[in-house]
Amino acid sequence: MQAPKPTAVGFGIRPKPLLERVATLGRSRLGATLLWLAALLSWAFEILKAARSGGGDIYQIWKGTEAFAAGHPIYFQDGADMSFLYPPSAVLLLLPLAILSFPAAAAVIAVLQAVCISLAGALSLRLAGRFEWWLLPIVVAAASLLLPARNSLWLGNVDGLIAALEVLMLLLASRRRWILAALALGLSLALKPVLLPLLLIFALRRKWLALVSGLALPLAASLIGLLLGRDGLAFATKVVPFLLQGQSGQLQDVNISLAGAALMLHAPAGLGLAARALIALVLAAVLAVRWQTARPPLAEGIRLAELAGLIMLGVLLTFSYAWAHYILFLLPLLALLGDRSSIARGWPAFAAAYLLLFPDEALWSHASWVLSQLRLTAGLLLLLAAVTWSVWPSLAVRAAGFGAKRRPVQQAAD
Repeated sequence: MQAPKPTAVGFGIRPKPLLERVATLGRSRLGATLLWLAALLSWAFEILKAARSGGGDIYQIWKGTEAFAAGHPIYFQDGADMSFLYPPSAVLLLLPLAILSFPAAAAVIAVLQAVCISLAGALSLRLAGRFEWWLLPIVVAAASLLLPARNSLWLGNVDGLIAALEVLMLLLASRRRWILAALALGLSLALKPVLLPLLLIFALRRKWLALVSGLALPLAASLIGLLLGRDGLAFATKVVPFLLQGQSGQLQDVNISLAGAALMLHAPAGLGLAARALIALVLAAVLAVRWQTARPPLAEGIRLAELAGLIMLGVLLTFSYAWAHYILFLLPLLALLGDRSSIARGWPAFAAAYLLLFPDEALWSHASWVLSQLRLTAGLLLLLAAVTWSVWPSLAVRAAGFGAKRRPVQQAAD
């Protein structure tokens, strides 16, 4: 009879894998209670810090709704810094804040943000086919530690709500509920049109009725806001040009897009534009190839998460500005980390996730403020490199096929 193999803990008992131990703990009543307590305490700590910071975004939101309720202009000072920068439809959706005091409004937004960011994380795992109920308190606790989540909470904006609506849209679309998915996206556009490029998903799937439905909701809400407000047209005439030019010059040191990185590095303007154009071309090629090659048995949820992630990655890199909390819009793609069937696999994707999500900004800032900001841009570029490397074989095959098709035509012309 063969002797038992030695084990790390002795007594012939092999140690359980870490994940199995955590799962056992999470499924027990005591373990679930402890995990939920840790998650709620972690969020409570972040909410209290956000309440003390008095973020500028929530103050401007509250002032805008208060001005609208009183019949005063909401877009003031000719698009000056820190004015109300949301569309007229957002005023209607956020109007209940006007009846609250500023501390109460800030607390409501902070709690709502915490719930929505946690929901976005859980639904992202559900979309990726990785969610189990025992994971929920762990996801909630982890969400409170993410760098973009903490930034969004401290600033008091509504990007956590928009991230939750983005993932809800993808989840509904993966279940072929395209009208409901479009309405979820439309609601996010009514709050803030940052996810407007995701309408491309509906165009690629030829869901034209859903596409129209997604646009109708924010347009109708904005029309009502224009009719009821005093200066609703100022959003189109003053705020939109202000946003397209990159917002305030005072905010460029926190701009994580390629445009912001070029300014921080004092690179020539032409070089920055060339880099943005090159990145846009690379992402367009990756998106086109992945969309054509990602067929069943690849799950629809993974396919849509990849598509949305690639689109938003392109927006964050190539638009005139992007902020650290916009990384929340990449959660569907980052939830696929390590999945061998997805494009978010390999060590570069994990390294990118560390740079984009890990809350060690104090260490980076201690070394250099510029380095702490360029770290996020580097994370976006590394994520682009990871997804490009994943589709490179398909991209190379298609490029070779294109060259083979052109060669006989050139020979015939000769």
